[in-house]
Amino acid sequence: MVERPMDRDSKEIWEAIRAAVESGREDDVVELKSEWYNLSNRSGEAEFLKDVCAMANDLQGPGDVRYIVCGVLDADQCPDRTDAADYVKGVQTGPVNKLNERISQSVKTHMEPYINVRYIEVQHPNIDAILGVLEIRGWSRGWDDRPYVIKEGIHRLRKSQIYVRRSAGVSEPASWREIRLLVEHSQEKQIERLKQEIKDLGEAHKEELQNAEVEWRRDTAKKEQSYKKEITKLERQIADMEQDYLKTINLLQNDKDKLAAERERFKELARSLSRLLWRRSEADRSTLCTCFRRYGMEDWLKAWCQGDVEH
Repeated sequence: MVERPMDRDSKEIWEAIRAAVESGREDDVVELKSEWYNLSNRSGEAEFLKDVCAMANDLQGPGDVRYIVCGVLDADQCPDRTDAADYVKGVQTGPVNKLNERISQSVKTHMEPYINVRYIEVQHPNIDAILGVLEIRGWSRGWDDRPYVIKEGIHRLRKSQIYVRRSAGVSEPASWREIRLLVEHSQEKQIERLKQEIKDLGEAHKEELQNAEVEWRRDTAKKEQSYKKEITKLERQIADMEQDYLKTINLLQNDKDKLAAERERFKELARSLSRLLWRRSEADRSTLCTCFRRYGMEDWLKAWCQGDVEH
């Protein structure tokens, strides 16, 4: 028999549910229902929520999936599995998006914590029938959200009830022992998750510290090179200043020598003029003494005209 083509999503779901559909034997992953739930009345919605709650509490880890396949008779209802048309009755098709909104609202209102439930219509590959598949997917953030609880009662479902699968196809209220096991398992998973997160954080911080040390060493090396350049530049400036200072000292020394020579020439000229004026007249002598006193040069006059200067 030629199989009908399927899109990728439908093909993956069919591969997951195929064995249970063809054998009529429900397993840990797949539950079979002969017809779709009647969500228009409280009794049908309560049955739907009970099965979803039980399947959700049966999830084993992040990303784990459970399926409720509607429109298929199980092996008790139809032992002969030779012809798929005998046991696959299918469901009535409808607007899938609208139905998913209705499902999401019901789950959000009556269950906690929230569980991701999606409705998909899957075409049977061999016959003209549509399977209504509920996909119940486990938590994705790494934490075990179980147990899932009835948050708000409806019909015969009571608030705070927890449902589990006793066996394939049977959803019943959990016993205290089952609730304790669910909680302990959830706590163990959370502790394992926390330990792993702590370990990951430790590794991440270790890597960050190593990277920071490498970066620090790189920055230190760059700064050291920069400081060395600055020091070399300052040393050159100091050397240039020393050269300028020595040049200035040499110039000052030369100027000093020139000044000394000029001073000697001036003294010689002053001595010659002083002697000349001293000998000219008494008035010139008086003027000459006054001038030499004014400039503090009396010693010169006494030395040049010794014996003639009045004290």
